[in-house]
Amino acid sequence: MVVPYSDPEDPNPTIVDLPVLHTGSLQVNDVLQVDATTTQLLNVVAVYTAAEPPYLQVSNSVAPAGVAVSAGQRLLRKTSNTIFYIDPTGRTTSPAPTDFVSTDPNTGRAGGYIRAYRYDYTVTFGTTTRVYIDAVGSYVLRSIH
Repeated sequence: MVVPYSDPEDPNPTIVDLPVLHTGSLQVNDVLQVDATTTQLLNVVAVYTAAEPPYLQVSNSVAPAGVAVSAGQRLLRKTSNTIFYIDPTGRTTSPAPTDFVSTDPNTGRAGGYIRAYRYDYTVTFGTTTRVYIDAVGSYVLRSIH
């Protein structure tokens, strides 16, 4: 499926229904990236969670050649990225929580805590980017009653 380009100034952009496995916490006006391709962005116009299968209505105001989306590709939410915290409580403000983490140049390791139960992330090395899906979060500030 290709989501055609619509001028950002167009009051009636072309809207495409995009079936998804799960809508997660997506909201109207979120921006989605298709897999690791940073130039393939979609705008969420509507979210239909009760439909079977659930689907999104999306538009494309970035890629003039259109945005191709195939079954099995991951849609990464770019509007509200996963946040890394330096401590397990998520209360430390210095350094400030961030949506990226750099590796230690000596060990190649990175560390932090993540509130989300599940999250997707990308790793970039030079010009190569890889998407990792459904990582398990740190369960920061979660309690069981």
